Amino acid sequence: MDSEYHTADRKISVPTLSTLDAYRCRGVRLFARFRNELGCDADDITAMDFATWLLRLRPTLRSSSWRLYRAAALHMIRGMPGDEVEAAVALLKAPAPCPQPTVKRGSARKEKLVRKADLDRVLADLRVASRSRLAPVLIDWLWAGVLTGLRPGEWRAAAVVVEDGRVLLITENEKATNGRGLGPTRTLDISAFSRRDLECVIRMAAVGARWSVDGIFADQQAQCGALLHQVCRRLWPGRERGYALYSCRHQFTSNAKAALPIEEVSALLGHIATKTANRHYGRRQSAWSPKDLPPLPRPLPSAIAQVRRNARMCPFSAKAA
Repeated sequence: MDSEYHTADRKISVPTLSTLDAYRCRGVRLFARFRNELGCDADDITAMDFATWLLRLRPTLRSSSWRLYRAAALHMIRGMPGDEVEAAVALLKAPAPCPQPTVKRGSARKEKLVRKADLDRVLADLRVASRSRLAPVLIDWLWAGVLTGLRPGEWRAAAVVVEDGRVLLITENEKATNGRGLGPTRTLDISAFSRRDLECVIRMAAVGARWSVDGIFADQQAQCGALLHQVCRRLWPGRERGYALYSCRHQFTSNAKAALPIEEVSALLGHIATKTANRHYGRRQSAWSPKDLPPLPRPLPSAIAQVRRNARMCPFSAKAA
């Protein structure tokens, strides 16, 4: 996530609205957990109480999870009353007194691909066995994610439009504030999609927009992620790694790498450099077989040209890791 609290190699980073919304939702859940564990009322809690409690969780978390929890807590604490806010902020931002143990959680347990046979089983289970009201949405989210490669959070600002006879999917480019994006938005040409696939993408964009307007997108995303986790645990109880909503973006990348030049793959993902797609996203070897491969969207020529210009200016960024 983008935040002033955990930037590795940049002095300035501005969190997006989606990031702030995620921090708010995570902070509210952490605060509720804190209250439940201590059995106290909100009026009796100070910022230092909350910060001290959170620090006790630190040894149980991976470093990436701790950064997310800390950023969410800082966002929450800055809105709390009292004279202890600055001290609580300083306490959470202080470095760890000693190296933290490695805890295998979070992304380490998430697949960076989606096997076609597994996806079919998940979708079938959601249609037949699940009683969740979110099952139809999750079905669309998974398939639309494989079709388009959007980050889960980008559906909050996605829209399908028809322009000059083309069907275009326009969305917020979530990582633009990190200096890795082609711009604040990106456009995918999805004219080659089947009617069924187009309807799936249109439904998902409509749901994301509605949740965003209602201010519940981050909460609903978390619930869909939890539902997917439950389905995977039921279908494959012995597996160490499970699927997440973000796994669909990795699979989309693998499928795209099998059919398109890396500059076009990067443009589809919204990356300004090819290095990110090469190093951090799905591998070409994980692409689905040709008979299973769905039609791919196409990036705008201007986006491809921008990636190629950047590759010429910074040749090292185009090398695969």
